[in-house]
Amino acid sequence: MLKAGNAILRRFTPEDLDGLFRCFSDPDATEFITDPVDRPEALEGVLEEFIHGHESGTALNWAVVEKGTGLYAGSVSLQEFSFHDGSAETAFELLTEHRGKGLMTSALSAAVEYGFDALGLHRIEARVAEGNRRAERLLYRVGFRLEGTLRDALLLHGAHRNVNVFGLLSSDAFPGRSRRRGPGRMPSPSDPG
Repeated sequence: MLKAGNAILRRFTPEDLDGLFRCFSDPDATEFITDPVDRPEALEGVLEEFIHGHESGTALNWAVVEKGTGLYAGSVSLQEFSFHDGSAETAFELLTEHRGKGLMTSALSAAVEYGFDALGLHRIEARVAEGNRRAERLLYRVGFRLEGTLRDALLLHGAHRNVNVFGLLSSDAFPGRSRRRGPGRMPSPSDPG
C-alpha cells in the first residue's frame, strides 16, 4: 500500500469490479482510452490481469481510493517494464466524480516515486491520445515533458488518433519527490501495494 496526499494506492481485489466497471462504462472517463463497456463481466479478465500482474511482478496496478472515505476513485499503474533499459510506462484512469480533488496527482506522483526509488527505474513514460487535455495537465503537474507525437498510433472509437508521448527521468526534479532509496530491482509479489 502506498499513501500520498488524499490518495491511497492498494492492490486490486475481486471486490473492485464494480468500481472498475463504473470507470470503464462512463463515456466521459473513457473518451480518450477505449469504448465504454456495457456490463461488469466484460472487465473480469482485465481485473484478473490487474491482480495477476501485481502478483507476478509483470505490472504494478493499483486501485486508487480516497483517503478518509475508502471510495474507489480509479487506478494507476506501472507496466511495460524494460529492466534492461530501466524503463516503464504508466497509465491511469479516474472516475469523473473524483476529478478536481487532486487524487490522481497524488496517486501518479506516488507511483512514479515508487518506480524511481524502490524499483530503480531511470525513465517512466506515458502515452496519451491527442486532445486529452486533462491527462496532459496531470502529467505536466507531476513533472513529465512532452517528447513527441506518434501519428495515427491509436485506433479509438473507429478512427485513428495521434498519441503524445511524455517522459520523466529519475534525474528530473518533480513535485513531491522525497528521497532516493538506492538501487532498484524487479518487482516481486512481496512488493507493497
